[in-house]
Amino acid sequence: MSKEEAFSISKERDLDLMIVNSSIKPIVIKLVNYQAFVQEQQKLEYKSSKREKNKGNKMKSIALKLKIDQHDLEWKMKKMKEWLLGGDRVQLIIKTPFDTTEVKSPVADNLLNRIKELLKDEGKTIEPLKGVNKTQYTCIFSPITKKSNDKSEEKSY
Repeated sequence: MSKEEAFSISKERDLDLMIVNSSIKPIVIKLVNYQAFVQEQQKLEYKSSKREKNKGNKMKSIALKLKIDQHDLEWKMKKMKEWLLGGDRVQLIIKTPFDTTEVKSPVADNLLNRIKELLKDEGKTIEPLKGVNKTQYTCIFSPITKKSNDKSEEKSY
């Protein structure tokens, strides 16, 4: 089809010509309503940006027992790092084999401190370790945002 034919068809149908692929011969074009096309692109961009904003709102949870082997702890920390780097928050549940309603278990505090040390570059605690019921403690980790790191770097100059 020649250029003149394409232009006449686009005028008849009150549509615009849009180049799809200009790297091949003959050039590929299509008839579109350009305003509708632009609106659709804006709608898709808005939805994708909204999806990215909501990505960090997911909450993953991981449960540990007080007596956890080093290898198991490393594996669970690897999963937590993945989730935090992906933008998700992580709820850590520490299960105790005995009733600890009167006194917060120092063993649970020690375990949480080890976990904080392992995750110091990827996440931070939002809430302190608190008892959920007689045999469980919970703590929530949030990913460290790049914005806060950039601000602290700017201040140091």
